[in-house]
Amino acid sequence: MQNEVAERNNRTIQERVTTMLQQARLKLEFWAEALQTADQFVVVESNKARSASRTMVGERTDLR
Repeated sequence: MQNEVAERNNRTIQERVTTMLQQARLKLEFWAEALQTADQFVVVESNKARSASRTMVGERTDLR
């Protein structure tokens, strides 16, 4: 099960990287930079989702 989740997450990040490179019309030389950016998006999204779920159950979040 964990392996399936990890593989799905890897595919999602890979699709984001490919899309960003295509949309920006960049060469594959920028793969590493696009990967770092896509990874940061995942971190931000997961933090937002975690904060939203805590808010829904009434927990206070530290917004510093």
